[in-house]
Amino acid sequence: MTKIKGVLFDKDGTLLDFNALWIPIIEKTTEHVIAEIVEKDRIINNREQAKQSCLRYLGIDVEEKKIDPEGKLANSNMTEATYQVAEYLQQNNLVDCRDKENLVERIISLTKISARQLDNDLKPTADLPKIFQELKNMNLQLGIATADNRQSTEDMVKQLEIQNYFDFIGCGDDDCPPKPHPRVVEKFCDCCQLSPQEVAFVGDTLTDMNTAINAGVGLKIAVLCGIGSQDDLKELADFVIETPAQLISILKQVS
Repeated sequence: MTKIKGVLFDKDGTLLDFNALWIPIIEKTTEHVIAEIVEKDRIINNREQAKQSCLRYLGIDVEEKKIDPEGKLANSNMTEATYQVAEYLQQNNLVDCRDKENLVERIISLTKISARQLDNDLKPTADLPKIFQELKNMNLQLGIATADNRQSTEDMVKQLEIQNYFDFIGCGDDDCPPKPHPRVVEKFCDCCQLSPQEVAFVGDTLTDMNTAINAGVGLKIAVLCGIGSQDDLKELADFVIETPAQLISILKQVS
């Protein structure tokens, strides 16, 4: 096996608690949408029932506060999720809006408001500064590959005070095809002068693992702190660990 010289991380579900971050934002956004966009005479049931119906459409288990790994939201970036909310509104005749782009823009604006209202809810999946410092001490180059937008991602790394650990950050609004296309891995390799075989990819979904496979990385590591299940991930990953806290021992094991 080629020596691993770089580690590329997914963000939500891998470095951040996915459910703790996105479920409150989506719930708050849905409340705003129903209050400010949906025409009142179009809601057959009450607003709370309409909200719960929209959340189920997106793949959120309302009672368990979990995201269905096969649902619409699981592997979407926020722009895609916004289109899904717009589709729900139109399919259920909750808006009279032929201009879908305008509807989406209004929902994006409400999503940003919700995110700002909940911007203190970032919950890392492990002691990230400790992990990243240990990885840097091993002379590894580090990167992030996320479907989230750049502004949100840069705000996250600054808030958690981990921005100085990364040599590369690839985001969903970059000029790059979305995962599982391998381009984000290729850009990480170009930036850090690595071959794919020298990269370990760490993620929590089947999309992450398929990205790693498509790119031909040297090591595929799945974490169970996100939305993927052990049964699904073990079929594609070289290692399945609970959180990134176990990553150091894995890398030492294979070095």
